[in-house]
Amino acid sequence: MLQYAEPFFRRPPPSNLSLTIEKSGTNDNKRPANPQQAAILSHREAVTRAVPPDSAKQLAERLRQHGLQVQYRHHTDLTHGGVLTESFEQTLPEAAK
Repeated sequence: MLQYAEPFFRRPPPSNLSLTIEKSGTNDNKRPANPQQAAILSHREAVTRAVPPDSAKQLAERLRQHGLQVQYRHHTDLTHGGVLTESFEQTLPEAAK
């Protein structure tokens, strides 16, 4: 994930940019409905295992060092879908200020 940010770090940081990076802590334990979905889920799990578990936190720290205002939130008890709801509830009031 960090390698995708490298071109960004070669430029001056944008002004007035605020970023929130959020991570879920649990997975949905989905059961595939068919062989095609099983293959997709298997691939997704393999890709996820290949990424360091703290890569989102590392990215947030690199962006902070580059001069951006970054928040990192790890929702240990939420799935990906739960993070979406929680992020709206937390971020929209902040954005409205």
